[in-house]
Amino acid sequence: MFEKPSPYSSPLEGEVGRGGNGYYERKIMSAKTIYLIFDGYWPEHESGKIPTTSGIYVVYEGAHDPAVGGVAPLRVLYIGSAENVQARITGHEKWSEWRRQCQLGSLVYFSFAPIIGADLERAEAALIYKHKPPVNEKYTKEFPFCETTINLEGQCISAVPEHLQRRGKTVCLEKEFTVFQTD
Repeated sequence: MFEKPSPYSSPLEGEVGRGGNGYYERKIMSAKTIYLIFDGYWPEHESGKIPTTSGIYVVYEGAHDPAVGGVAPLRVLYIGSAENVQARITGHEKWSEWRRQCQLGSLVYFSFAPIIGADLERAEAALIYKHKPPVNEKYTKEFPFCETTINLEGQCISAVPEHLQRRGKTVCLEKEFTVFQTD
């Protein structure tokens, strides 16, 4: 859609830029809130038990912690999405990078949130752009979607037990955040 701007008007919301003819191009997309409910944690040797449905997955460095009676995720390594999460994870090309990121005594763990359709890539991009996991490359510097608010529930890392924290290494997912489109 193109509109001729008035010399007195402010730029249009969702504006992409002014073409050589002085018209603004507007993206047809609007602000959105996406809710994700995470399930997990699966250690790497149980990655075959992860659901075969569409969704977002988070790869963690984690350790068994008797104090919490299970997994203590230490930091986010990677965030991805797939139409079949189990198949994507088991055949992923970044396994060696995930393992290299783990310190002695820790393992690779996964959590999963089901999501389908057009919001799949948008949710993945928002999570990556906000948290910038060390193994991700795409979406760490740009967010090509309109304003997106993400609300997280379930088993996703929001705090690491103090006795397991490593100075400068702990990366947690925020339970609620908003990201804005970059130029």
